[in-house]
Amino acid sequence: MCVDIDKMKESKLGINNFDNSIDNGLEEELISNEGKVYGIHSGANFSGIVYYKDKKFHEDVYRFRDLVKTISSDNLRELMIDVCNEFGYE
Repeated sequence: MCVDIDKMKESKLGINNFDNSIDNGLEEELISNEGKVYGIHSGANFSGIVYYKDKKFHEDVYRFRDLVKTISSDNLRELMIDVCNEFGYE
């Protein structure tokens, strides 16, 4: 799917692999600003752009600045788990 983040605002909230946490309020912010706001998912082996579009959460996963995959889910926590299962929890 890959979104154009130049047309979106970066949230101050995000997902952190250090403690496998989602910042409080991120889910609500993404939903209420559908297609206008994105969050960052920081991992040791990847970085992700997390956003809400078409009633689903999506994450564009990058390695070395290259988009390698977009993963989607109905639930933000499930999205985090799916991404981490494929790209690592560290």
